[in-house]
Amino acid sequence: MDRVLALKSLIDLRVSLPLALAHLSEFEWDCSEKLVDLEPVHIASVLNKFLAGELNSPEVESWANAIAGLEDIDVPEPLMRAAVHELANPTLTPALTGWRAQWWLSRLRVLGN
Repeated sequence: MDRVLALKSLIDLRVSLPLALAHLSEFEWDCSEKLVDLEPVHIASVLNKFLAGELNSPEVESWANAIAGLEDIDVPEPLMRAAVHELANPTLTPALTGWRAQWWLSRLRVLGN
């Protein structure tokens, strides 16, 4: 698997989060260029998986921390950066609840989700 496919596996959660992170561990963590774009649909998909009970809040936090920590994932919109920051930092920001997930989903729709 190449780096771009590994990144896409993470942002899409095409595989389990531990497997996506394992694929990424095969590469250097730092990368000097943006290789993939995070889109509103990616965040919405993770939030919908949370609402469906397919992911729990620690898994969402781990996913968001991985996204936030990778320089080769571009998060172009300030609203999306705010969502990733909040999801990655539940002790510093509002905790992820069903209501909060719905709140973020309603805001992400504005970006074309």
